[in-house]
Amino acid sequence: MDTQVAIIGAGISGLAAAYRLHTSGRSVRVFESGAQAGGVIRTHRQNGLLIEEGPNSINGAGPALTRVIHELDLMEARVSANPDARNRFVVRNRRPVPIPQSIPAFLRTPLLSARAKARLLTEPFRTRGPSDESLADFVARRLGPEVLDYAVNPFVAGVYGGRPDQLAVQHAFPMLKTLEQKHGSLLVGGLRNALGSASDTDDAPTLSGLFSFRDGLQTLPRALAAHLGDALTLDCPVQQITPTADGWMLTHANGTTRAESVVYAAPLHQLGDGIALDTPLGLDPLHNLPYAPMRSVSLAVPKDAVSHPLDGFGMLVPAAESDLRILGTIFASTLFPGRAPEGQVLLTTFVGGARHPEHMELSTDATEAMVQRDLDRLLGLSGTPTYVHHVTWPRAIPQYTAAHGHLQGRLDALEAAHSGLRFAGNYRTGISVEDAFDSGWQAAGMLATADARD
Repeated sequence: MDTQVAIIGAGISGLAAAYRLHTSGRSVRVFESGAQAGGVIRTHRQNGLLIEEGPNSINGAGPALTRVIHELDLMEARVSANPDARNRFVVRNRRPVPIPQSIPAFLRTPLLSARAKARLLTEPFRTRGPSDESLADFVARRLGPEVLDYAVNPFVAGVYGGRPDQLAVQHAFPMLKTLEQKHGSLLVGGLRNALGSASDTDDAPTLSGLFSFRDGLQTLPRALAAHLGDALTLDCPVQQITPTADGWMLTHANGTTRAESVVYAAPLHQLGDGIALDTPLGLDPLHNLPYAPMRSVSLAVPKDAVSHPLDGFGMLVPAAESDLRILGTIFASTLFPGRAPEGQVLLTTFVGGARHPEHMELSTDATEAMVQRDLDRLLGLSGTPTYVHHVTWPRAIPQYTAAHGHLQGRLDALEAAHSGLRFAGNYRTGISVEDAFDSGWQAAGMLATADARD
């Protein structure tokens, strides 16, 4: 055998799997079709600005990621979010309104009407719903249509780039369905979970809170890639994955490689569309995974060109604010230090998503004009930006729709039918950086467990 484990894709999932296997003494080879590792985690530097082209932060790290950050000597490179970033804004009536963080603030907030607040008190008395509900139906039934419009809709646009009516609650937000099934109420179940977590005695080290790195989030995949050294091959797309009598044969740009096991950590849509997998099982559910397209527009402007104090993480725009076209904006220079030079601020705005996929067809000039118009209305932005940076992701974020259970079932069936094959990625266990990292870590662990049994 040329190697024990071949890993396809050097995004954060593939790097996590490779790191775990490599540090345990396994021989690994990682094949990445692009010119750099990290997948969608990319950091751009220009004119004293630090711009995240993909994810902008990590919201807490579990034991595995915490361990790796320590082992890679990245603790000193970590930066925690600015305390001012605790504020999160949602737009209502063309005004960014802070999300209330206390009961008195909730009672005073104009984000919800008095009627909507009163309806929330009846949530514990709502009946359970069907298992195949959309997130929109679930929230409207339990919490009311106003909470759906001014809390959940903008949150889903900010996290998934998606629409609540297209996401399945049991796949996209399974904890909500679990609370309803177990406790009959989100409020009661949430309170019981909070009391239980306060007495949790788990001593596994974890990192809490929102954080990034001094030189941007790409610091993490760069360190993982550096650790792997020659085990990582860039600019080497894989064309075919073929099972053999004693393992797998990979055909790629540099020839062929034989491996005992394979971790597939590249985007699912590439299977059958550039990468052939010899299997008697159909791959259609994998091809049908929908993605939300996304475009980000980062504007650097003089600090005095914005009338809003930018005292928060950012703002989200509900679909109900129909005269506005953007999905939301991150106040990047408030969130972490060193993101913009003195006297300037950096704003990263998102457009498109499942709400407005047609915006992906706009020119960069039209997109920039649309963004500046909405930021003028919402933040009092004036003048000409000192720098503008556009990034387009045609397939940005997988959408966990009602069909996602069928997709997961097919992945499980493929792994069961083909010994030594594992799948990892943001389509597996969640879309966050932490979820994607854990997906790769777990895939590597399952291979190690299977080998121990053999």
